[in-house]
Amino acid sequence: MTTVHLGSGVRRAQIVQTARRIVADEGMASLTINGLAAAVGVSEGAIYRHFKSKDDILLALVREIESNLLRIISDSARPEESSLDHLRRLLKRHFSSLERRNAVSFVVIAEAMCFADDRVKQAARQMVERYLETIAAILKEGAAKGEVGPGVDVKAAAIMFFGMVQASVTLWTFSNRAHPLSQHSAALWGMLKEGVTCQDGGGPPEPVRRRKTRRTRPDEGS
Repeated sequence: MTTVHLGSGVRRAQIVQTARRIVADEGMASLTINGLAAAVGVSEGAIYRHFKSKDDILLALVREIESNLLRIISDSARPEESSLDHLRRLLKRHFSSLERRNAVSFVVIAEAMCFADDRVKQAARQMVERYLETIAAILKEGAAKGEVGPGVDVKAAAIMFFGMVQASVTLWTFSNRAHPLSQHSAALWGMLKEGVTCQDGGGPPEPVRRRKTRRTRPDEGS
């Protein structure tokens, strides 16, 4: 095997990117040091020179995904725009980026929560929590500006936003990517926007109060 010698940082990035592809295409259970080394084109020892274990590689992958997600949120913002415009653009960019990368980020998140080591699961959970906090902060800013309904639970709305993306990715993956990932994005955004702009917070309707009727005794009315 002829090995191309790369700088430590470049090689680490190459290993992480290859691990990302294997997890996305074959699942986390298929990621092994032996298979990863073969895919990168180096020996197993070369992998261990950069990472102590498979879990360390997965931790690096989760952190890279978090960095990418937060960068997309930041890059989607525009000066003097509404918070809702920011979220609409963010949803569109999510779908565009995920489709271009075969939805690797959200596939890895799902795989990590199900099959990874406890350290990796914790890192993935914290990543999702930070993501949700960032989305909730955008919605909270919108509420302060009067763009989001005063009764809206911004944390719940953030979960809805994340859930729309995750569910869309899951269905898209199950269909073998047979349709554009963004196929339902407009409808999904419309439903979320309607929910967060309701003045009453979109809560359940008031129960209908039935009027009590007085029963007539047999000796009455005669």
